[in-house]
Amino acid sequence: MRWVVAAAVLGAVVVAVLVVSAGATPYTSLGNADPGFAVRLGTPLLRFVVDVSATLCTGSLVFAACFVPPRGDGQLAAGGYAATRAAARFGLVWLVGALVLVPFDVADTVGEPLSAVAAPHDLFGLLGALEEPRAWLVTALVVLIVAVGARFALRWATTVALACLAVFAVLPPLVAGHASSQSGHDFATTALLVH
Repeated sequence: MRWVVAAAVLGAVVVAVLVVSAGATPYTSLGNADPGFAVRLGTPLLRFVVDVSATLCTGSLVFAACFVPPRGDGQLAAGGYAATRAAARFGLVWLVGALVLVPFDVADTVGEPLSAVAAPHDLFGLLGALEEPRAWLVTALVVLIVAVGARFALRWATTVALACLAVFAVLPPLVAGHASSQSGHDFATTALLVH
């Protein structure tokens, strides 16, 4: 577990250094408004946390479902049980990260500081117009089911179902992302989903 934490911290430091060194250039070069330092740094860091925790949660469930044979009565063996408990912990991080990412993604998309979009009436109004932040809400809802289910799963069949749900939870932001709005979006979205 230490190596996971060490790798995550190293990855977060690399992301932070890249974001700080780039400054507002990625926004201004595309003609977008600069949302401010907090959003410029927070959005990629949160996305990194979400991606890492999603990978670890899904990987733990797939490991428990595919690589640890269940006991004869269909119950999880010790290794599968440990993997599902790890998936529950990673799922909780994934859930919190996806929820916190919603206002950051809204602010990043509209080019406003977080304080300008954080008021509930502003946030909900913008959520109605933006697909990707709504996709994070769908992901969060599915991950809530996965995290709670993984915490209480004792049977192999339940673990298989949770692994499938975890894979599904990765998809909404991909389908609603930049690839879905560009020319050739059918091919781009399909390539992302297959990948």
